[in-house]
Amino acid sequence: MKEKQSNRINAKVVLCKCPKNKRVYGMRLEEQGGDWVRTWAFKLDEAAAKREGFDTETTRGTMRPTLDYPGCPYCGGTSLNQCKCGKIFCGKAGEATCPWCGTTSTYSPVDRLSVQGGGL
Repeated sequence: MKEKQSNRINAKVVLCKCPKNKRVYGMRLEEQGGDWVRTWAFKLDEAAAKREGFDTETTRGTMRPTLDYPGCPYCGGTSLNQCKCGKIFCGKAGEATCPWCGTTSTYSPVDRLSVQGGGL
């Protein structure tokens, strides 16, 4: 007898912040071919993020955007920066201030990340 294949999608949400307004948003990741891809982003308040457990999610790997990824729901940015504090935020290459911890540094957008929660 043939085994039935699962059509189940492995997806999760990690937290990001927009440096323009310091507001949290959720970024949906979907596992495809052993990598994570960014498929969707949505506005999210911190209380809802904590209630849903998004602040405790750990994710490691490639997180490239899909062609139709809408980007940050506040500024539309599709690039991600990762601060030394371990948290991620949207932004372009160059000097920026992390909206999570306030560290100002020179950042280069990354697609391969190790993200542990959002630290709410």
